[in-house]
Amino acid sequence: MEESKWEIGVVSVTNPSVKGLDWLTPKHNEQLKKLLDYAGLNMNISKTIFEQDSAELAFEIGKNFKANVTAQFIKFNNYTKIEIVSSNKLPFYARLYRLIKDEINNKNILQLIVVEGGKIIVDKKEETEINSLDFITIYESLSNKNNKDENITPQAWYDNIPCIAKGCCVFTEPAWVGGPLIPIAYNWCGAKCGSGTPVNSIDVCCRTHDYCYGSFKSYPARCNCDRNLINCLDGIYGHGQTPTLIRTAFRLKMRSQGC
Repeated sequence: MEESKWEIGVVSVTNPSVKGLDWLTPKHNEQLKKLLDYAGLNMNISKTIFEQDSAELAFEIGKNFKANVTAQFIKFNNYTKIEIVSSNKLPFYARLYRLIKDEINNKNILQLIVVEGGKIIVDKKEETEINSLDFITIYESLSNKNNKDENITPQAWYDNIPCIAKGCCVFTEPAWVGGPLIPIAYNWCGAKCGSGTPVNSIDVCCRTHDYCYGSFKSYPARCNCDRNLINCLDGIYGHGQTPTLIRTAFRLKMRSQGC
C-alpha cells in the first residue's frame, strides 16, 4: 500500500513450544469442533496430526498498541489441513482446507471453511487439479529464498521479508495451487507500495484497500477499508499462509483503532 506506513510492525517472530492442540482453551476447542462438525469430519484430530508448525508473532500498532499472536498450521492428512490464529486481542480464528474426491464426476473439489468468534464466515468450494494438500512452514512462508542477505532471519522478517513495515511484501508461496514454492513480490501489499498490475488475487485485495485509504484519510472512516480487505482475504486460498498473516495484522489494527 502506498502509504508511508501501514502503522504495523512485527516486533518479533519466535518458535513457541506449541505442539498438538492441548494449548487451546476449552472455548477454542468448542469452536474448532464446530468447524469440523460443519465440515462433516468425524475424526480425533489430536491423534491424527501428520505435520505441524507454529510461531509467536508480536505486533506493534502505532505507538501504544501491542499484541501477541499464536499462529499454528496443521496438516492431518493429504486431504485436510487447518490454520489457527489465537490472541487475547482477537476472536479465535481458524481456516479449514478440505480436498474432496468426487468419484462420480472424476473431479477434485477444494473446500475452504472459516470460523471466527464461533461463527462460520466462509464456506467456499472450487474445482481443482491437485491430488493432495501441501504444507508450508511459517519460516518458508516468511522467507525469500532468493535473498542473499544471510543476516535476514524470521526474527527480522518485518524489515524486508515481507515488508509489512516498509516496502512491498515478498512471501514465499505456491506459484499456483499445488505448484512449487517461489518468492512472490507483491505490487500493492506493503507499506510504501502501490503500482503496476496486481500479481494475484491477494494483491487485488490490497490495491482495493489502497484506493480506499486514498479516499478516506483517517479513522474511523478507514474502518470499512480494513474490514473489506479482511473479507476479501478470507475467501482466498492457494497462496500459503499469506491471507491469514495479512488479515491478522489488519484485524489487530482495527482493534487498535476501535473499529
